[in-house]
Amino acid sequence: MSVDRSITFEILVEKKGIPDCLKLFFSDHWTPYNENREIAYLPVGITDSSHMAITNDMEVLYKTVEEKEKLKEFCLVHFWDNNHEEAHTLLIYPEKEDERYNRFKILWSLGVAKRLEGSQRQTDFSYYLEKIVPVLEKNKFLFESVACQDFG
Repeated sequence: MSVDRSITFEILVEKKGIPDCLKLFFSDHWTPYNENREIAYLPVGITDSSHMAITNDMEVLYKTVEEKEKLKEFCLVHFWDNNHEEAHTLLIYPEKEDERYNRFKILWSLGVAKRLEGSQRQTDFSYYLEKIVPVLEKNKFLFESVACQDFG
């Protein structure tokens, strides 16, 4: 049986783009590099995750993401949790911008996911929210909604 675990944020931010958002998350906790020091991402013009591109260069990733944002394409990047040894997928959808704010939907598709203490099944969403929310708040992102889902 397949399980889908995800956290979705709808956020507003004053004049920051998707590359800015990615840079905030790639820190001592998360990295876009896999065990082979490769970054997997969705290239410009592609919307099917079976056609991922690979690079070793963060600047290539950021330039691609910047171009996808201009074209209003969603961005997909695989990333790794250094503390829990699992892979996730990060999708960022540029939704709209006005004179002051950019609006994004950020979906964290969790891999194996950390479980609640003593549970075989339930996801410990607090573990992830404690890592994500402070980064967004510190960088003045405004929350419109947050949803955690655990389907299986």
